[in-house]
Amino acid sequence: MDKLKNAGAMLIIVIVVAATLSCGVFKSTAPSTPTNSPVVITPVVPLGIETVSPSDSPESQSVVEEPQPILTVAYIKEGNVWLWRAGDSTAPVTDIGNVLRLALSSDGEYVAFEHGIDDYHSELWVVNTETHEQQMCVSVDEFNNYDRDKWLENAKSLVPYHFDFVPSTHILAYNTRQTFEGPGLALLDDLRLVNIDTNEKQTLLPRGEGCEFVYSPNGKQIAIISPTTISIVNSDGSNRREVLTYDLVSTYSEYSYYALPIWAADSSSLRVAIPPADPLGMPQQATTLWSIPTDGNSAIQLGSIMVAPFGSVENAFSPDFSHVIYTSIPMESEQKQLELHLAEPSGANDVLLTSNQYVAFYGWVPDSQHYVIYIGEPITIQLGDLNKNFRP
Repeated sequence: MDKLKNAGAMLIIVIVVAATLSCGVFKSTAPSTPTNSPVVITPVVPLGIETVSPSDSPESQSVVEEPQPILTVAYIKEGNVWLWRAGDSTAPVTDIGNVLRLALSSDGEYVAFEHGIDDYHSELWVVNTETHEQQMCVSVDEFNNYDRDKWLENAKSLVPYHFDFVPSTHILAYNTRQTFEGPGLALLDDLRLVNIDTNEKQTLLPRGEGCEFVYSPNGKQIAIISPTTISIVNSDGSNRREVLTYDLVSTYSEYSYYALPIWAADSSSLRVAIPPADPLGMPQQATTLWSIPTDGNSAIQLGSIMVAPFGSVENAFSPDFSHVIYTSIPMESEQKQLELHLAEPSGANDVLLTSNQYVAFYGWVPDSQHYVIYIGEPITIQLGDLNKNFRP
């Protein structure tokens, strides 16, 4: 993990290069376990959605007008939010300090960020990228008053866990986790909203009904993920339906594993890779590949792949669902080198892309023809394509 952090300083260069290969549009994806990632890259391409929420909900007033697309990069430097736009220079847009994580609205007008107060407390803020006006969205007191009677006995506080803007809106969606003196990850399993334009706040899914979440590109549906289920709800929280169940995945640690489905560009379906329940079990078990329709039909297992234990599969599917990329450890290899593989979405027609003692798949470029990897010792970041061509 330290190797990946050390490589982070190089990441922005690679991604900006990759952007030129994909019409200059990148979309941020939230990790199943948030990290202090130094950059977040988001397309400034609103989708013009029609919200389906009741008139009294925050969604009803915040559909974003469609501006011209501009590639925008928001990142953390020296504890503050910095911004770069294509054709412009970089500049800080906050002065508050101790910024931990951030998310960019789809029109590039706002950056939401977590502001750390101390080891156990933090707040959610936003900053206007044009005026640099900063405003608090959710305070420490508000977090500590959320369902206080339902916290675990030894919990110290409640803090934001995963947050992101609802597509094409200025609505910030977030869930929460409890903090402890020692290690431990306990989500409150909620989903809450705050309208940046009106400061209206809403609990969309109360404790026990929310969990991890991924909005569809058109903003009309939400995938809700627990450690054993994937469900879909409408953006107003109605019409919940469970679409896939899976075995609890052992992490050999104090945290739970949450699968991370990705949406089709037209919001009609999802794909997800599910690791085996025991990643270190012998004989090695397969990671299963699934297609999840949103029309009420059952999920379909497309096939399977043999992924290295704890190899990241959250970004395995390409954005157009035409391929998967994953790392594996060949059992017959004496050198135990990691292999990077490309396959069809069923796992068929598998091709070895490259091998090394250290290789990790970072993610796909949106054109579905290119991808980014970490490789070698010392680590380099490289851009690859489907024809096994790599360059720094």
